[in-house]
Amino acid sequence: MLASDSSFLLANAQIVEYPIVYCNESFCKISGYTRAEVMQKSCRCAFMYGDLTDKETIARIDEILENQYQDQFEILLYKKNSKSTFSSPPFHLIMRWVQFPATSVYFIEARNFPRS
Repeated sequence: MLASDSSFLLANAQIVEYPIVYCNESFCKISGYTRAEVMQKSCRCAFMYGDLTDKETIARIDEILENQYQDQFEILLYKKNSKSTFSSPPFHLIMRWVQFPATSVYFIEARNFPRS
């Protein structure tokens, strides 16, 4: 069960580029993007990458998707207003491969964690 403040995306894992098929309201609030702006974009969230987004982490995301496994990591993403998450806590993404009888999806949970 997810906490009510969890932000997440669902992506179709059976279509090239893994398009986002759902994002919840909490993700929209954290990112500044509307649901319509996020839908059908790749779950790589490249639209939120910026100058300081780590290239090794981007490559790791590509590897996760290519090999269809799950992982969790922290990544610097930029909100719609172009502010990096250095001005707020970084995004912590948990990518889960979920297999259903008729389809597969990626469940991507995004959290803002305070820095210690």
